[in-house]
Amino acid sequence: MEINVGRFKGYLPDKNPTDIVLSLLSRAKGVEEHKIDPSYLHRFVYDMKKKMPELLVDTHFSETSFFPHSEEIDMAMRDLQSAGFIVRPNPKFASFTMKIENPIDADWMTEEEKNAIQSFAETLTKNLTQG
Repeated sequence: MEINVGRFKGYLPDKNPTDIVLSLLSRAKGVEEHKIDPSYLHRFVYDMKKKMPELLVDTHFSETSFFPHSEEIDMAMRDLQSAGFIVRPNPKFASFTMKIENPIDADWMTEEEKNAIQSFAETLTKNLTQG
């Protein structure tokens, strides 16, 4: 969505990546104490985007690195840390602890999007518990 900031034009994502990551992590069971390699989270969201591109329309990935990398995912994790939803006590941010007990969804999310995120969260949970 295009917005005006004073005399300047700006862009505010219709589907904020931070909202999507928060919804995903808040729905995943067992994420609370897991160490998640940042590259794994980027790959996971990259695969989500391939399966449901309309949900992650404002999340972009660079494929020039060893793994698909998204500045929006990095920013989402910083936002979640700043807001107190997650704690990342290590300097490399290789793990985090969730501070959320119930699923959190943004007001803009449709039931279809919430159901899709729930399905992705179940896959994430399965992958994390299998090691």
